[in-house]
Amino acid sequence: MTALRLPVFLVSRLKAPAFSLLWLLVAADFSAAVAQATGSLSVRVRDTDSHEPLIGVDIALVGADRKGATDLDGVLTFTDLRPGKFKLRLSYLGYNTKFMTGLEVAGGETTRLQIDLESFQAYATDDLVVSAGRILSTEAALLASRKSAGVVGDAISAAQISRTPDGTSGDALKRVPGLTVRGGKYIYVRGVTDRYNVTEINGVTMTGTNIERDRKSFNFDMVPSNLLANVSVIKTATPDMPGDFSGGLVRINTMEFPDRATTAVGISTAGTEGTTGESFFMDTARGDREWLAMDHGHRALPSGLADNDLARALPNRWEIRESDAPSKYSWNISHGGKTTVAGRDLGYMGAVSYRNGYTREDGFEQRKADVTYGGQDKFGIYQAARSEVLWGGLFNSFLRLGHGHRLGVSNFYTRSSDNTITTLQGEDSDKLFSWRTFDWQERYQFIEKIDGIHQLGGPGSGIELDWNAYYGESHASEPDRRYLEYNIDDPESPIMDENLRTWGWLDELRRGYRVDLTWMTSDDPEDSDHTTSFKFGLAQETKTRSFEMEAWYAAYTFAYQSFAFGLLSPDEIFASENFNETVDVRGHGFNFQTDRLNSGRYTGKWDLTATYLMADVPFGLFQEDLRLTGGVRLEEAGQFVLAWQDKFLDRPDTAMVDKRDLLPSVNLTWIYDEHTNLRLGYYQSVNRPEFRELAPVNRRNFKTFQNEFGNAELKRAGIENYDLRAEYFPGYGQVVAGSLFYKDFRDAIEQRVFPSPERSVLSWTNSPRGRNYGFELEVRRKLDRPAMLEDFSVSLNYTRVWSEVDFRDLFDGQDKTRPLQGQAPWVFNAGLQYDNPNTGTSINVLYNKVGRNLDKVGDSAITNIYLEPRDRLDLLVGQQIASGLKFKISAEDVLGQDILRTSGPEQEPYDYAVVEKGATYSLSVQYKF
Repeated sequence: MTALRLPVFLVSRLKAPAFSLLWLLVAADFSAAVAQATGSLSVRVRDTDSHEPLIGVDIALVGADRKGATDLDGVLTFTDLRPGKFKLRLSYLGYNTKFMTGLEVAGGETTRLQIDLESFQAYATDDLVVSAGRILSTEAALLASRKSAGVVGDAISAAQISRTPDGTSGDALKRVPGLTVRGGKYIYVRGVTDRYNVTEINGVTMTGTNIERDRKSFNFDMVPSNLLANVSVIKTATPDMPGDFSGGLVRINTMEFPDRATTAVGISTAGTEGTTGESFFMDTARGDREWLAMDHGHRALPSGLADNDLARALPNRWEIRESDAPSKYSWNISHGGKTTVAGRDLGYMGAVSYRNGYTREDGFEQRKADVTYGGQDKFGIYQAARSEVLWGGLFNSFLRLGHGHRLGVSNFYTRSSDNTITTLQGEDSDKLFSWRTFDWQERYQFIEKIDGIHQLGGPGSGIELDWNAYYGESHASEPDRRYLEYNIDDPESPIMDENLRTWGWLDELRRGYRVDLTWMTSDDPEDSDHTTSFKFGLAQETKTRSFEMEAWYAAYTFAYQSFAFGLLSPDEIFASENFNETVDVRGHGFNFQTDRLNSGRYTGKWDLTATYLMADVPFGLFQEDLRLTGGVRLEEAGQFVLAWQDKFLDRPDTAMVDKRDLLPSVNLTWIYDEHTNLRLGYYQSVNRPEFRELAPVNRRNFKTFQNEFGNAELKRAGIENYDLRAEYFPGYGQVVAGSLFYKDFRDAIEQRVFPSPERSVLSWTNSPRGRNYGFELEVRRKLDRPAMLEDFSVSLNYTRVWSEVDFRDLFDGQDKTRPLQGQAPWVFNAGLQYDNPNTGTSINVLYNKVGRNLDKVGDSAITNIYLEPRDRLDLLVGQQIASGLKFKISAEDVLGQDILRTSGPEQEPYDYAVVEKGATYSLSVQYKF
């Protein structure tokens, strides 16, 4: 790792049009902050056991010189409070004194709080200090948490997601500053690809399960949005976080425990232009369990059979059935609450969510001739029909064992399927072609975690033991993928050119634990902002992954092609009687054979042990309040892969990476005042090769029709990360922020296209050096003046990114630079929200646009493939009809712009691929009781 260096040239890049607009909003926020409305705090106090109101409880606002006593209903209300954070002290004869810290009061609103006091008989303890339990499913609570955090980060809450048409966590994350979402499932943060991110679900690290894109990154389309409490994206590191992220640490937290028994039920239906009611491809292999995202077993590979015996045993399904595409629908139900068991608090939450969908895609693909490697022009009309199912469930619970002791259990399961039929017809050089694929893929993920928190000591000081242990399981299968291609020299006599049937399986098991021991001390026990903490932690994780692909094809002689079989339907061509033990001289029949090039398997094991020391120290310097959070993390990681390109070979190829990395991090926060923070962060991180990238086997990607080879010589990448952020919180649920960032990569891992006539060979390489830098701007503001706009709010965020990677052009042999693969140069999000609490009406207008980005790295600049920008506009209207009953109408992607990829010379690019898109309209009903 190199020494610290901040690029002075970064500032010169800030002259962007969006900067001026956001600066005006910043100025407006400062002026509006001068005259904020006051708020109120209403406190209701009960006995813990009987839940009877307590009369005459003394309540003091510490530091505000305000105090009083509860009335006959156990309630005391403080009015005319300035917006901000407060601390409460509650005392009552015969009961433990309790302190409440971290209470947020908003201008123009009444914050209501219910507190239970415990009698001396409950436990014999000193005064009890409790931080107010924040409901982190609201936007304001997340901003309050962000304000007090020691790192740079952003988040989106369940309340925000509910105001969008987003159906999965991947859909929702595109609203977060600095994030782009590829294919609805892969997250790019600040211009760096998904491989540089880490995803946690309820504190457990998870990776993706996708046969085609066997990679580290999590598939965010696997998590239904209505099971979420919030999703946060941490952009600077501390020693207690994983050391292998440099883009972002994405933390998914599922639904929270309500304070009282609550049940919610929701249903929705939707239709998409160009799909719903239109002609739609259906697979003749459909079964009665596909609605549960489970194959019915008819696609399974028969065991104990091979060659023609296997061919005759396989179902003969090559025809496409057409029908009208039905509407999409979804439903969800949840129930949770808190109760008392043997005098101890028990919280619980259970939820189930289900959704299905149908998508038809029409477009075209073309490749211009690459004369360097003897390429030919190719053009094809593309059509795909995709039916999807996604469902999941969770059950979480916790038990308080006594003062400062809590145990928790969380379980999360999600399952999905994708049934896609694709056809392409066109011209390749001087001949016509036609092909079709049938692809079924099912995936599931399961996470189980137990955790505990044990606090020892008095108010604001003592020792805290925080631990968890977990088990995770991921699975993907792709049974009986069928591919068939015809070459049509004579339209009256098509000739079958290629056929293939494959079966793929991917399994991953993950288990681990974490133990943190934190010592805390404070010079002000009533204020957590003055607490100094030192943490020592140990984490261990073991991951095993296995992948296998079997490919078979029907082989024939040239003599066979002269017969009229090519005029028959595929089901007649592949009839069982055509698979004979021998092929005679006239070509009567097929032989079913293993395709050794497209078959292969690998197994891998990954072990990680991490120890870390961390300090979080608030201090004063020159009469200014500062906070230092940082330390060092030591990671010892070992990867070992065994790979067989041919399942009939006994001796596998091997690959191994074994490294020890010392990773420092530091975050300095200048707390200018109660509304303003200035943050500076630096950390070192690594990026390790994945099993698939190391495994020296070939695998055919049937989405792109390219061959992917692993590279056993890959090295792990090292990254240095720098961050600077200024943030201003003018009021409740509002923020204005600006950030600068810079990342320096050594041995960055990227996928490249290698020289071939059709650019169809890909592998992974280390680029010697790369840089990524840019800025982020964000505004969330309530339009409280003039009065007619008080129910409106606006949100804007803009990210600008530059990146450079050093590489050698394989065409002219020159050393050059290009952008990082997948990096979007800019991302812009805007939202206008109307929320009238008197009428129960809400309207949300959302806009998103992503700049032109490098989709695939070619062997030279003119063979790179780029994804072009498109405008996306979403609308949502909600109406509260009665208590707990709400209707929502949404229109998603109403502009319906095509998805366009281009290639060729920068001055004269051509359309490489186009996919038509249509708007989706939905109606949903939610009832909560």
